[in-house]
Amino acid sequence: MDTNTVIITGRLTRDPDFRSTATGAAVVDFTIASGDGDRTYFGAVTAWNGPANFIRQNCRKGSWVLVLGKLSREEWRDRNGDRQAKTRIVAVSVELLRPAAGDVPQVQDRGHQENLWNE
Repeated sequence: MDTNTVIITGRLTRDPDFRSTATGAAVVDFTIASGDGDRTYFGAVTAWNGPANFIRQNCRKGSWVLVLGKLSREEWRDRNGDRQAKTRIVAVSVELLRPAAGDVPQVQDRGHQENLWNE
């Protein structure tokens, strides 16, 4: 059995980009930087609904978070007809480990989970 599970900790590289869909679903995109001491890795993350609202209210550039999610691959053709692809993490659960410098968290819960595995 294959398992598509990602667990990553890191800091947001910029403030989250929040939007709502036409049906009212909350969506937030952000990039997380995570390192192993020698290298830094950057991952695109998308969160929906509950996790998106949690991130919107509690996280900004520099916040240290733990993300549990799954990998998703997007493929498309650009204007020249060349194939493009991007792999991103779709967050199922987000936990604020440490707020950005100077922030005082206003949250009683440290994270938010939502069952998105049965999409």
